[in-house]
Amino acid sequence: MMLCNYKTCRTLPPLKTIAEATPCAWLFVSVCRIASLGQSRTKATGGDPARHHDETLMIDLPATPKTALAKVIVPALALLPAHMDTPEARVMLVAIALQESGLRTRQQVGGPAHGLWQNERPVQQLLIDNKASAADVCAVCKSRAVAPIASDMYWALLTDDVFAAAIARLILWCDPHPLPALGDVDDAWVCYQKNWGPGKPRPADWPGNYSTALAAVTGTAP
Repeated sequence: MMLCNYKTCRTLPPLKTIAEATPCAWLFVSVCRIASLGQSRTKATGGDPARHHDETLMIDLPATPKTALAKVIVPALALLPAHMDTPEARVMLVAIALQESGLRTRQQVGGPAHGLWQNERPVQQLLIDNKASAADVCAVCKSRAVAPIASDMYWALLTDDVFAAAIARLILWCDPHPLPALGDVDDAWVCYQKNWGPGKPRPADWPGNYSTALAAVTGTAP
C-alpha cells in the first residue's frame, strides 16, 4: 500500500485483517486539544517545545539509546498488552528510532514525518482502522489524552514521545510475521524496510544502529 505525502513516499505492508477493521467506538478529546489543535500541549516559549516541556511527555534531545529505552520505550510498552513487551520489540524500537531520527529530532527535515520514529498521518488512520490495532490505539490515546483521530495522533507524535513509541510498537504488531530474533541484523533490516518503507533507506547505517540498540537492551557491548 503506497502512502505518498509531499516529497516522501512510504510503502507499508498490508495490515492484518484490514478489511475487517472497525473504527474506535468512542471519541476522547482532551481539553488542551480543543484549545489548541495540532499544537504542543506544553506551552513552549521561543517556539521550541524541546526546551520547555513536560518531562512525562518528552525527553531532551539528542538522547542516548538507554535514555530513550528507559524513559520512552519501556513506559510506552507498559501501556500495551504485556505480550507486546519483548526484548525483540525493544531492540527493534531502539534501532528504528536511531535509523529514522537518530534520537535527535521529532520533525523530519524537509518532510512531513513526525516523532522519534518519523511516522506520517496516513499511518495513524491505518492503525485506527485495523482490527489488529484499533482497540489498543484507543486505549493508548485515552491514557495519553489524545483524541483517536488521525490528525490529532499525527500532531501528538511531536509532543509526546511515549505516545510515539506506543504507535511505533503497534505498527510492528500489525505485521503478521514474528519479530526478528535477537542478533539477526539482516532479518531486522527486512522488518524495518517492510514496515517503515524509508524513502532513503541508508543500509550502511543499519548494522551500527542495530548493534547499538542490541547493546542498550541486553547490556552487552556493541
